[in-house]
Amino acid sequence: MSKLISYQTNMRVLSLLILMTLSGCEDKTATSQEIIAPPIIVEAISVKQESSYTVPREFVGLIQAKQQSNLGSEVSGKVQQILVNSGDKVQKGDPLLILDTELLTIEATQLVAQQQQIQAELDLVEQNLQRQVRLKQKGFAADIEIDNLNSNKKSLLANKQQLFAHLAANQFHQSKSTITAPYSGVISERFISIGDMVNTGSPTFTLLANQQTEAHIGIPIKYANHLRQQARWSIQIDNKMHIATLLNQGSNVDLSSRSVELRFSLPDQNHMPLNGELAYLQYQDTHHQNGYWLPLSALTEGYQGVWNVFVAAKNPTKSNYKIERRTVQVLYTNGKQAFISGAITESDRIIKNGVHRIVAGQDVQLKADSSHPHTNVEV
Repeated sequence: MSKLISYQTNMRVLSLLILMTLSGCEDKTATSQEIIAPPIIVEAISVKQESSYTVPREFVGLIQAKQQSNLGSEVSGKVQQILVNSGDKVQKGDPLLILDTELLTIEATQLVAQQQQIQAELDLVEQNLQRQVRLKQKGFAADIEIDNLNSNKKSLLANKQQLFAHLAANQFHQSKSTITAPYSGVISERFISIGDMVNTGSPTFTLLANQQTEAHIGIPIKYANHLRQQARWSIQIDNKMHIATLLNQGSNVDLSSRSVELRFSLPDQNHMPLNGELAYLQYQDTHHQNGYWLPLSALTEGYQGVWNVFVAAKNPTKSNYKIERRTVQVLYTNGKQAFISGAITESDRIIKNGVHRIVAGQDVQLKADSSHPHTNVEV
């Protein structure tokens, strides 16, 4: 019985030794596999130093007609007839609105009748005056009678002249009762309806000239001088680019927006922009500073807002490369690339993408220098 127990104990010890031996072999095999694993393949790019970078900017403004008038009436009256409406094109001198002239016509008739009455009185005075002159020549008339007739004649002539002035004013008012277009253009707004009473100076229509339109664009003060010195200005209207001409360089600063308003003329075209339409002035803001363009995929964020790139440096003891971390400053991004400055040179090989898969000090192999075709772990 004791021999059987001793035999079982020996078998258990032997089984444990075998398991321990097998486990040790597996650990050595795993360690050996980790040691001989080839470095991952990465894609690196070289960069070229630039002396400046350009930031595209847009400044928004409005399209305005070269001439815009609120047409008012020079006389008061009731609207009798409207000849145009909003959106109608008119030529210079075309009638737009007619006021009721009935009262003016009645007044003109009265003035003409008064003129006729005064003329009759003048004729009578003139006849009496001639009679008194003949009587005086015969010694039967006094000088006082002739003087009275001459005074009466002068008074009637003055009244006649006054009536002529009143009649001229009446005719002027009648002519101004029809509002005409002072220049060719388009009616943009109408403010009155038939039957409305119009006072002197009250606006009736807004007339926009159909001549060359202008773009009025506010520019921040710090960009105004650079824009004035340009030889070419591009303005985008309704997704179409137009080459504009600078009309004035701006002399006042808007107190609310702190901007300078520049006026640009637009080229003649078949379809003129609408009054009030938005216009965008394109401006290339150039910053003179040395740096490099990199794809955004090459950047990784470090501590406290610092940006880093990874550089593949030649490993002096091996045929592969070792990853180095370099700190850079991002000066500008356009959504796809970043203009950066920092501790890199044109000879550096910068990791293009997959920077989240690598760390500083890691051994890598460049894609172009790959000597392990079977290793397909590409970053």
